[in-house]
Amino acid sequence: MNHFEQEAFGLLSNTTGFSKKPHVYNLLYLAWKLHDGYDSSDKDKSLNINSQIIKDLYDGLLGYHFNQYQLPLRLRWGYELKTAKQYLNRRLAHIEFTQWFITEMEKHKTPKSYLNDWHLFRLWLLDPKLKIQIKCLVNFAEHFYEPVLQFLVGHDKIPRIYQNNQLSVLPPGRRAHEMPDKVYEWHTFLEELVKNYEMFFSDELLEALDNLTSEEFGSFFNDLENGIIKALKHFEKWLLPWLHLPLVVCRLGSNNARSFASSCYHAVLEKPWIRPPNDLELRFAEELKTDIRNGITDTSGLRELLLENINLFKEFEKFCADDNLPQVEDLFNKLDLKTHSNMALSVKQSKLQLSSGKIGKENLLEGLKEIRANQKKTPLQETQTSLFGPNIAQIFLIIYYVKH
Repeated sequence: MNHFEQEAFGLLSNTTGFSKKPHVYNLLYLAWKLHDGYDSSDKDKSLNINSQIIKDLYDGLLGYHFNQYQLPLRLRWGYELKTAKQYLNRRLAHIEFTQWFITEMEKHKTPKSYLNDWHLFRLWLLDPKLKIQIKCLVNFAEHFYEPVLQFLVGHDKIPRIYQNNQLSVLPPGRRAHEMPDKVYEWHTFLEELVKNYEMFFSDELLEALDNLTSEEFGSFFNDLENGIIKALKHFEKWLLPWLHLPLVVCRLGSNNARSFASSCYHAVLEKPWIRPPNDLELRFAEELKTDIRNGITDTSGLRELLLENINLFKEFEKFCADDNLPQVEDLFNKLDLKTHSNMALSVKQSKLQLSSGKIGKENLLEGLKEIRANQKKTPLQETQTSLFGPNIAQIFLIIYYVKH
């Protein structure tokens, strides 16, 4: 996701620090800093104002209470995404509050740097390009990044192995059997997104067309396309090995195990089809044949086991032929081991930690509505029943002046 953000919205000089360059990350960091980044020990601010006082002023002026902003961290993209969602939900309230707060701060002795931060925040709040970029970031993340992340941290609830005379679920982290099909699904989604990104970002592009100059719109349009292409390239670099030998053998423990086994029987063992293949089996077989033609022949020992062990070969053959046989996952899930993203490719070929989720390109607009409707309803702001307005907020400021 960082590759998408950097290509679509611009590079930053470092990965952790804040700068005054107009950028999605800098805006989100400044929103956090002004609302939750100050505590009682900070000196570079006015009236010892900390996050709780800012919350009280929002309550007094607008009648809203905001929960704590997430500190955005570029190396932990999920944190930045949460901050972006919070920001979009609060943006209109920020605009109203910032205008009032700056006016009040200019009436008193306020540290210049603190006041400048609020002026910069107001400038970026009103920047239409930054607003649209954050919407694009959230849109892409909701459809791609979040489902992938949920897959990565989840666990398989379907019983996959036969132990102690009963079916049992695999231990947490044992999800390599699903990885080839998930990578194929994600890759297809990104390829379609590259071809139809103007449809995917239609709302954001229409807003950009109304608010940006022709030159700005052209640059924004091209940068967005480049961001999606960059995301696809890095996805392919790190995850496409799961669609090739030897990692693709993990599919023998998946819901498509029988189809893949039948394809292996034909393409890897070079046997005639046991029964007429369906479209999925034809696709699996063609992918396996392509690997073999390209010199990729490692099957993690599967081919050797089947050729050397006649009993295993007969059971495998029977498994391919009979649709009514239950899947015997315990034969194949010994390949289903753990991994993590920092492991070398050679280690990843035998290990993986994943879970399930679903991404689909079909009915994209309907899917967007469903995703947004089904999101967890954690309130970012709650309307207060007490009186509020400029006079109430000024009372708060007077109280803080008397105290400090």
